[in-house]
Amino acid sequence: MAKLLLDELLMFSRKAVLNAVSRAMQLRKTAPGPDAACEDEAAPWPIAVDGTAGNGVDTEFLAQAVEEGGLVLAFDVQGEAIAATADRLEKSGVSDRVRLVKDNHDRVRAYLPKSAKVLAAMFNLGYLPGGSSDLSTLAESTIASLEALQELMAPGGVISVHCYTGHDNGQEELEAVEAWAARLPWPEWRVLRYEFCNKKTNREVLFLAHC
Repeated sequence: MAKLLLDELLMFSRKAVLNAVSRAMQLRKTAPGPDAACEDEAAPWPIAVDGTAGNGVDTEFLAQAVEEGGLVLAFDVQGEAIAATADRLEKSGVSDRVRLVKDNHDRVRAYLPKSAKVLAAMFNLGYLPGGSSDLSTLAESTIASLEALQELMAPGGVISVHCYTGHDNGQEELEAVEAWAARLPWPEWRVLRYEFCNKKTNREVLFLAHC
């Protein structure tokens, strides 16, 4: 059987993000002017966050999704990841709508425009593809970032978190994300969980939290 061009879980993640962005942009067209999702008229809209820029794959996707006038904040603590992402964005012609941030994603609040809200956020946890597995995302900072975003999301927004257990911190991080997702209040949030139940090694789980 031919392998899919995109990982199956990635397809679910991207579809959720595109649905959130397209709905919001359609509402914006039919009801122009300031709204609850973006109180500051000067703020870009829509705003998306890539919590783990890596090699720029998700950052490029988000930049294409928000279109001209939108903004993507892409975080990574590794200089090589920021450089790789910048190169990818330049080649695809969308670098003007992305702000690359060499900092931990748990400081997301500090980089958002005043009163702006986030419509979509993506986290592809673990370590830099092609890099050392010794430097990876950690449960503590990941949860701090998710909790910050929880308060910053626009109505109808989505947070996508793809967890991998094939590294030293992976299982702990998965359990922490699962606990965070379970704590989200049902009236305001809906969380979907996707995983390969027959994958025997390097288990991975995708969480989609809709508000």
